[in-house]
Amino acid sequence: MIPDLETAIQRLEATHRNLVGENPEDFDVAGNAASERGLAIVAVVDLLKLEEPSTKQIARLKYVNLDGVLYLERVRLARQALRGELAAAGQHSRVVSGYQSGSANQG
Repeated sequence: MIPDLETAIQRLEATHRNLVGENPEDFDVAGNAASERGLAIVAVVDLLKLEEPSTKQIARLKYVNLDGVLYLERVRLARQALRGELAAAGQHSRVVSGYQSGSANQG
């Protein structure tokens, strides 16, 4: 049996809550949650081709969409922070390596 639009929207809302509840820095877990949300989006889109949504359903879908955009910004910021940490660690590693090389040459 094909679920109705309301059921599909409820599933989308649930998978969306799971996604935005995850730590955006935990890329594996967030990736799995995003995949589940993606499947729910596909189901809703397919049903929207067959059924006309109510005004309340449209508002709920807009909320999920806007909240999703905000979550993507959180992911972008988490990735940017991770890149910064990796760059700092790389710089620190080069400094320590240079210090050790200098110490070995003096000894």
